[in-house]
Amino acid sequence: MDKIRDKSNCTSLRKYNFTQCRGHCDSVSTATYGDEGYESSCNCCQPEDVERFNNVLLKCPNGETRRTNFMEIKTCKCRPARCITVPDKSGMLETNPQGQVVEANQQQNVRKRRR
Repeated sequence: MDKIRDKSNCTSLRKYNFTQCRGHCDSVSTATYGDEGYESSCNCCQPEDVERFNNVLLKCPNGETRRTNFMEIKTCKCRPARCITVPDKSGMLETNPQGQVVEANQQQNVRKRRR
């Protein structure tokens, strides 16, 4: 347990549990026939049950008081998530079926690589 502290160093009067979700969840990319390239199915560890603390009172170094909200994660679960491509570090560029270079992190089903 620890006190909540914001960017301005305003601090809560009481302590709260700082929680997180962490774990390994199944993800898969499967090659497909035809022009599709591959299909991906991703899961990630996400909060399932949370407790919300509303209007938590913070006291600032200058004497000012503020209020904030805070979430405590009670349980986590693997849940479906959108798969996002990360930029390729090899120097290769992603192209669409027409051969045009596409921006990193765009949702594309077709993945062809060229130098």
